Amino acid sequence: MSLSKIIVEIAQADRSGKRAPRPKAGQICLKWGKIRHMDPDLVVAGGKGTDRADLRLVMGAFDSIRFHAATGGVGQGFDRSIAEELHRRGYDLTTLEFRISKKGATDAPPEDDGR
Repeated sequence: MSLSKIIVEIAQADRSGKRAPRPKAGQICLKWGKIRHMDPDLVVAGGKGTDRADLRLVMGAFDSIRFHAATGGVGQGFDRSIAEELHRRGYDLTTLEFRISKKGATDAPPEDDGR
């Protein structure tokens, strides 16, 4: 999944009703959703006033493998992403939802995507 497509494309509803998040101004949301022409997966979106680097940070925190350095005689390697680890432990990722707002963000309604 290309992060730039996640950020740039406008989410469309699919038959299952899964949608990309629709954050308020100053808010970043990550949840299970669908981007047009892609399979359902974790999707991140930011409201007005959020930065693309912050969206990448949030998506990377949940969906990137984690590197661990050699410590105490144990070799370096990679661990599963948080999403993969939760799935492996029996959690339903379609129920995962993460929201965070900038300090002082207003309670403006979600942005209209023109539909």
